[in-house]
Amino acid sequence: MNGDKLRMLRKESGLLQEELGAKIGLDGSTISKYERGFNEPEDAIKADIAKLFGVSVDYLLDLTDSRKPDWSSDYYVRLPANLPEAARDELHTYIGFLEYKYRRPENNDI
Repeated sequence: MNGDKLRMLRKESGLLQEELGAKIGLDGSTISKYERGFNEPEDAIKADIAKLFGVSVDYLLDLTDSRKPDWSSDYYVRLPANLPEAARDELHTYIGFLEYKYRRPENNDI
């Protein structure tokens, strides 16, 4: 996680390290270690931090400069968190079918 972004978000929110830690169940020294790059938070903590500040985890990981994910993109489909693995597999199979179907020459005008 990018510690500088975490520090910036914390300061923008007017929180001390101890206050941020209390909001997500950690102590201030742990937040300090995250900000200085000495420790890497677990994925669940990254998700908690992202939710708290209203940013994407990708932003925290420095994979994008956009604070919010672009859900309007054709590349994102938001799935329910409790969707069973079998349903996810079935959905991927169906997406593959649609890609095949609309790649066929007689469907190029769609």
